[in-house]
Amino acid sequence: MEGKVGMTTTIDVHWHHVPRAFAELVISGEVPIAGQVVTKDDGSALVKLDNGFKQPLPPFLTDPDTIIADLDAAGVDVACASIAPPLSHLDCDPQIALGVSRAINDAYAEVAERYEGRIIPLANLPLQDVGLALQELKRVVNDYGFKGVQVGSNIGGKNLGDESLFPFWEQVREQDLFVLSHGLSPLGPERMSEHELKNFVGLPIDTAVAVGSMVFGGIYERLPGLKICYSHGGGAFPCLVGRWDHGYRDRLSKQADTTIRLPSEYLKDIYADSLNHDPAGLRYLVERLGEDQVLLGSDHPFDMGEADPIGKVRAAIGDPAVVDKIVGGTATRLLNL
Repeated sequence: MEGKVGMTTTIDVHWHHVPRAFAELVISGEVPIAGQVVTKDDGSALVKLDNGFKQPLPPFLTDPDTIIADLDAAGVDVACASIAPPLSHLDCDPQIALGVSRAINDAYAEVAERYEGRIIPLANLPLQDVGLALQELKRVVNDYGFKGVQVGSNIGGKNLGDESLFPFWEQVREQDLFVLSHGLSPLGPERMSEHELKNFVGLPIDTAVAVGSMVFGGIYERLPGLKICYSHGGGAFPCLVGRWDHGYRDRLSKQADTTIRLPSEYLKDIYADSLNHDPAGLRYLVERLGEDQVLLGSDHPFDMGEADPIGKVRAAIGDPAVVDKIVGGTATRLLNL
């Protein structure tokens, strides 16, 4: 595995872990969830959620003793740790989601304290109720000093650019917080029930919808300086920028109620992680978004992730200065480290 690049602190912004303290509360039933916990034949726990997701809780996902070893093996100095997305509870009763979020965030605060400097938690919030989400955001920032949040590519089927979420984005911008938007619950699942299409195709498409809703919904226009990183290389969005610009020129710009500018003008505020599993695709991502807009992401510890994210970046990108920005330089700036 590749280690530290020059003097740059390497930071993985797309890195998952389920804190053991949270897992134990879920398994014991002390924290109600939107689903149930069953025991598999091997004795491990499986969370079966009401929305159809199934999230196993194997030791490699919950054991705190693996954290440092995994980071060191990948050559990563710091991980922005977030909950496994199926456990984020963004599409259930808001009170259940609040209880789950509080338990996740409390457990993550303990993990961050134990591994001071190596783990930066990204908060989980009950964004299906923006008022509750803002209360929990205030708590984790004030009590724990959290520097960021993980959100889905949609919130219970609601686009990220939906006007009802604007107060959340406004608070994120005001507090200068980092956000990881992770692909989740893609639209059109009835057409993607086979061949893992929901993951292989659905998540990248849903991420493109998320970015598009933020651009065309005027969120980036009204809140310049947002620091949102979209997972999986931004999904399909980077390949759509030209189409968006063309559509703006030939359609939207001619409409009296258009309040945004050319979509590509917002790229300076849009970030994506490096996890697109393709050297040519990564080079295109850097060319399309800019060398300051791509951050290291591995999706640790899942099978759709990358065990050697730094090595893959170095193999794809020839310029050492650009590599330094991707593997940690830009994240250091965005996280105010």
